[in-house]
Amino acid sequence: MVGGNGERRTLPLVARYGDACNLFGQPEDVAHRVPVLANMCTDAGRTRGAVAATHLSTVLVVTAEKAGDRARGGRGIEINAGTVDDHRIRFDALHAAGVTNAIVSLADLTAAEGSRAAIERFRLLIDAFATAPA
Repeated sequence: MVGGNGERRTLPLVARYGDACNLFGQPEDVAHRVPVLANMCTDAGRTRGAVAATHLSTVLVVTAEKAGDRARGGRGIEINAGTVDDHRIRFDALHAAGVTNAIVSLADLTAAEGSRAAIERFRLLIDAFATAPA
């Protein structure tokens, strides 16, 4: 697995040698890069599906009162803050763009209320996918 979005160096290397590419950014960015990567796989003599597309993001599951589109965390990390429904829509859009696996970092693991609360809020998102109709 190689992480990155660069269309001049990273994606061509992934297309030639990689098994997976860990992309980042919003769904519309990923929706652009997945077909670019697929075309690069073809150019490298590999099948279009040879490289799995994964996605990396920092998430914060909040109540409706605290929901926001995006926020900046420390070190310039983009935090995707939203309700369970907001995240469900975003992850559905990533899946529609071609992402097969989501890798998340929970932004609030060290929050004052403790990591258990952060994990419990994220569990609500997992439950939303587990109980959704196929």
